[in-house]
Amino acid sequence: MENRQFEAMLAVAQERLAQHAPEDIAGKAGTQYADGSFSLKTLGQTVTVRLSDCTIQPPLSKWHALTLLHYLDLADGAPLTGRTITFSQYKDGLVRGGGLDRNAELIVRRDLGILPPEELERRCRSLGAELLPSNADFCARFDFAPRYPVWLKVWFADEEFPASGRLLLDESAPHYLTIEDAVTVGSLILDQLTGAQHWTYKTNTHSRHMVKTVCLLFCRMEKSMKQATIQITFEEEKLRALRRYIAKRDSTLEAELQKAAQRLYEKVVPTAVQEYISDCEQDEPVRKPQKKSEVPR
Repeated sequence: MENRQFEAMLAVAQERLAQHAPEDIAGKAGTQYADGSFSLKTLGQTVTVRLSDCTIQPPLSKWHALTLLHYLDLADGAPLTGRTITFSQYKDGLVRGGGLDRNAELIVRRDLGILPPEELERRCRSLGAELLPSNADFCARFDFAPRYPVWLKVWFADEEFPASGRLLLDESAPHYLTIEDAVTVGSLILDQLTGAQHWTYKTNTHSRHMVKTVCLLFCRMEKSMKQATIQITFEEEKLRALRRYIAKRDSTLEAELQKAAQRLYEKVVPTAVQEYISDCEQDEPVRKPQKKSEVPR
């Protein structure tokens, strides 16, 4: 099913590109065009895209390649603004963009933010990233395409606070890719930064201690947020009717609302985040009850 969907999307991308003048595409996308092919850099690789059949050399992963074709098709030449946005601030990005934002924060907290700075730098540079001065502990700029930069900002973990960070885009990004494509770009970067091919360094004793400390701190933070109260407004007559008929089902309004909130949580929150929170809950040590003689007066 996924392959059929991909092939259909690829065919549409090819048809759309064929409708544009190649020189117009090159001018708006900031690429070079010669001998029937576009030449551009993407995440540290220089590639050529042959217009006649949209083949890319050297080959890229299929979703990377498709998103690059979408970039060539959608680019309108808008200049970079120098102002950054999160993925959730993208046009139509509240749901999908927000999911990517949360996933990026989790990956930084759990993986990237506990790396030695030199290892994170090595991984970023392997994707052609440029390191930049920033208010964060670490800032790298990745160029998915000539006019589509992505910034990674990281505040490293210490013994008091867990790591934190985010991926950011230029405010002009919606002029070049849809939110679906933007999420693909963010996911490509995160996947390559955390991929198995990067796990070549040896974790020393201090690093293992840091990982354990950070995980425990984050779990305590999650525990402190576990119980919360939600208040909503609802018409009084409808509320009375709702309570009456829910009671006939041997349930309560509060119980049904909790079930609805749980279903919404499972639908909206990324699976990786749910698993991490679940792991934290399981790792929390169970306190033994104090004996009466031990209870302070």
